[in-house]
Amino acid sequence: MGNQPICHHMIQTSQLVYAYNDKVKFTFPDLNLADQEDLLILGPSGVGKTTFLHLLAGLLPADAGVIKIQDTDLAQLSRKRLDAFRGKHIGIVFQKARFVHALTVEENLQLKQYFSQRKTDKSKHLALLARLGIEDQMRKKTHELSEGQKQRLSIALALVNEPSVIFADEPTASLDDVNCDSVLELLQEEARLNKSNLLIITHDHRAKSRFKNHIIL
Repeated sequence: MGNQPICHHMIQTSQLVYAYNDKVKFTFPDLNLADQEDLLILGPSGVGKTTFLHLLAGLLPADAGVIKIQDTDLAQLSRKRLDAFRGKHIGIVFQKARFVHALTVEENLQLKQYFSQRKTDKSKHLALLARLGIEDQMRKKTHELSEGQKQRLSIALALVNEPSVIFADEPTASLDDVNCDSVLELLQEEARLNKSNLLIITHDHRAKSRFKNHIIL
């Protein structure tokens, strides 16, 4: 028995509340995700999906409730330690791509690793971009990319530090059916390769067929 792996919970939340003001207050369902488990969170605009994701990623502080990622209670971390924890353990595919436009695709990846105090690994960058089908764009500035290529670079930036958890905010919003499916497949494949949890927040019901676990906000 001695070395049996313990099934630990990667993401746990309880009684989460976030209020923008007296009138706009969101309460969120409790999550309890095991290691490497995926979850799709569906809901229309205005129900607080992005707020939920920002709380889970430690980008917003909750007004009440608990968020634990890998048994770390985010509310107990100082700002600096929270930033370091996020850099190491959490990858985020934002709805609006966040690049440094003066830099090339590869330099954006290097910068992400630098800020997370990771050693830059060019061969890893190349392999990641190749899996995402944009290795030929490595030396281009980000404004030269097509929308689809920008989406793939967003995914590469979320994955470059091999996070334990990948969050994606509306990753298929502007895509047609074929590209919608291929982006979801890429995210799921990368999560498997990386042994990460994948949590997608979207209003796009096309995603439902690819996920066993889903909740509706």
